[in-house]
Parts: sequence; structure tokens; C-alpha cells
Amino acid sequence: MERIQYNVIERDTKNASGKAKKDVGNILRINGFKNLYNPLEYRYFRVMQQLWSISRLKSDICLFVQYPANIQICYNYLKSRKGFKICIIHDLESLRGTKTVKEEISVLNSFNIVISHNEKMSQYLRSNGLVSRIVELDIFDYLLPVDLPINATYRNNEIAFAGNLEKSIFLKRMGELQDFKVNLYGAPISDMQPIVSNRNIDYKGCFSSEDLISHLSGGWGLVWDGDSLDCCNGIAGEYMRYNCPHKVSMYIVSERPIIIWNQAAMADYVVKHNLGIKVSSLHNLQNIISSFSSDEYNLMVRAVKAEKMKLSVGGQLQGILNSILNQ
Repeated sequence: MERIQYNVIERDTKNASGKAKKDVGNILRINGFKNLYNPLEYRYFRVMQQLWSISRLKSDICLFVQYPANIQICYNYLKSRKGFKICIIHDLESLRGTKTVKEEISVLNSFNIVISHNEKMSQYLRSNGLVSRIVELDIFDYLLPVDLPINATYRNNEIAFAGNLEKSIFLKRMGELQDFKVNLYGAPISDMQPIVSNRNIDYKGCFSSEDLISHLSGGWGLVWDGDSLDCCNGIAGEYMRYNCPHKVSMYIVSERPIIIWNQAAMADYVVKHNLGIKVSSLHNLQNIISSFSSDEYNLMVRAVKAEKMKLSVGGQLQGILNSILNQ
């Protein structure tokens, strides 16, 4: 059976979404998945290329699709094509309010297998009508060169936060956590002053997804969203109840233990594998961190490094591909 991936445009990017899709594409190539088409520069011609390439698909193929990465007309056309079709979810737009759940389920039900982020996301999909077989990823890979240097400075009172500063409104209140220094990474925004005016925040700059790994410093990596320090709220905060943030993987390959909201879908995974801690409120952080001995913290770092060995070479998705393709 021929293996084909519905390839996505790969551009140099400084956001997690681009890195995640690029890594999936590279892991698929290692496993013998050929590109569906060779993208041209202009979007109109790329759409025509895709429709033509879909029309020529045979029935004895294994097609791997990254979702969402294509326009609706292409997904609709794919429904009519036979073959064994696999889809990996990067984002669920219905959870962000940009698409109806009915629209998404209609697309996802056209696949034989859907790779969901985790059990919470799977429950959401099932309760809304998904009938395809579901396989859970649990955590995203984060491919890295083997010789990439890491900042080996670990300070227990320093937290690293990397991400979209525009939507991370809670950063304006981080001055309330005076026991911690916060090392901040991300593209600068027009209204940086309310953030960097906090004396405990040190803005470090913006780096590519790979360069960031060498520059990241601090004893912990923070996974948080919304406008509050007491919980992750709003659409972005609620989304954390279902998704596996690529940011978690980024901190792990940077060899930083995780701080994550205790209601996040990934909180249990982080704690189960001793990759960090879960908290209900950042105001509780000092008491929780001070309760750990240096030996306990070092055990976390060792667990993080072990997890890194898997994620940095694509071991998580590779295991799933092995189970699917060898069945």
C-alpha cells in the first residue's frame, strides 16, 4: 500500500503550530510517506494542485492528513476518495469558536483513524458524533538536532514563559509574584509596557522554534493562559481543558520541568511522568515549589531529560504509526 501525506506548506516560523506540523511531516517522510503534491508559490494555484492531486488518488493508498491545514473544499473532495485515511488533529476550531462542531465532525468522520490529543479531547469528539477510530497522542514530539546546546542554568525561583504575548493577558499581573523572576520569550507586541514594567519580568526576545531551546533559561517552564493568575480562563484557558499544548514539549526538550494549570488536559500526564507540577493558582506557587527538596527537583529534571530523548527524535508519533501501520 502506497503511503502518501497531504503535505502542508513549510515556512520558517516562530510559532508552535508551524513547528508541530513541520515535525509531523518530517516524521512521516522517515516512514515512507510521499508528498501528495509539490506546492507552487501562489495560493490559487496550490488549491488547483491539491484538487487535481486528490482526483488522482488510488484506492490502495494510506493517506495521512494534518488537521486543520486545508480549505473546506479540499476536505469535502477527500470524502469521496477511497483508501485508508488517517488524520492527526493539531487544533479543534470548534473549541475556539471559529467553526461549528458539526462542521468539524463531518470532516473528521471521513477518516478511518483520527489521532486525538488526549482522552479529554476524545470524549469531546465522541460526545459530538465522531464514529471514526480514535488513537490518542498524549504529547507532541519536538524534533531537534542532536548537538543543539542547552542552557544548563537551573534556578528554582526563575520561571520561563514562551508564547504569544498578545493573548497572554495574565502576564500583566505577574508582578504580583515577587518571589519569582520571569524570563519572557516571544514576538514583541505594541503594548509591552504593562508587562515589562513589572520589575520581576525580564524580556529576553524572540527566537525561532529551534533557537529558543538554546536560549531558554530558568528553573521551570510555565504553561498558562487567560487573564488571571488564579485560573486559566476565557476561550484560551478553556481550550487547555482539551488540548496538548506544543509548549509543553518545547519546555521538555529545553530540559525544564513544567508548571501547568491543574484543570488542563495535560496536567495529569505531567504529574504522572514526574515532568513537573500542577497548580490551581499561580498565587500558590511559592508554597508548592518550596515544599520540594533539591533531590526531588533533580528527579524531575532527570525525568524531563528522559522524556526529551523520546520527543526530540519523534518517538511519540513513531510509536503510534508503528501500531497503526503494522496492524
